Amino acid sequence: AKGPGLAAGYAAKGDLLLDREEYDNAVAAYEQAIQRAPKDIDLRTSLTHALILGRRNDDAIVASEAAIKLDESDAMVWNNLGVAYLNKGDAVTALDKFDHALAADPKHRLALRNRADTLIELGRYDKAEADIDAMLAISPDDRRAVLYRATIALRKGDLDGAIHAAESVLDADDSWSWAYNIIGEARDRQGDAAAALDAFSRAIALDPDYADALQNRAHIYRAMHQPEKALVDLDAALAAAPDEARIYVARCGALEEAGKVTEGL
Repeated sequence: AKGPGLAAGYAAKGDLLLDREEYDNAVAAYEQAIQRAPKDIDLRTSLTHALILGRRNDDAIVASEAAIKLDESDAMVWNNLGVAYLNKGDAVTALDKFDHALAADPKHRLALRNRADTLIELGRYDKAEADIDAMLAISPDDRRAVLYRATIALRKGDLDGAIHAAESVLDADDSWSWAYNIIGEARDRQGDAAAALDAFSRAIALDPDYADALQNRAHIYRAMHQPEKALVDLDAALAAAPDEARIYVARCGALEEAGKVTEGL
């Protein structure tokens, strides 16, 4: 009993460190637990989750594949593997892993969400809609599913439809920054800069590190010939998403508009 008992202790420590966002320390704790209970799939799932949150996606892939060798029927392991590939920018491979997750458990909510998100990014809207329908069949109040539908409407140019779907979410719960960002993008495309600015500002008030909303508001400020305000938002967006090349490009343009090209990137 000593091995399993110690494993449980290390697992509890890992959970606590994960809650504290001490991801590397959580990984170390889960690895100690796995040494004592190497066939425990739940421990390996916790490990991959901590690795993903710590942005150690290559390590998460290795850990997930090791778990799959022990149990190919665990949907969460396949889901985590897909997330790691998605974080690396490999949407096609990620989609395959989400397919495996849903083959193991057709009602796995996280895998449904992640596959719908990936299908949207790949422009496969009809298939994404099927996953959205499945999400809503499981949970009719799933607001994330409604916002996926709003995103598809936005991508297809159905601006009023996107706004209507996003507003339906906010009517039930006005804490969804994503909904405000969708409304802002739609209003911007409709030429209503003031309404777009208001929506993006609401999104940022709810989530100050929301890189997409920060970049979107910066776009509005630049259109309003206020590059200084745009630079503040773009700096915040870069702090939140330092690997996003498009933010650097936008910042370079704002610097030029502000007459500060000598500051570089």
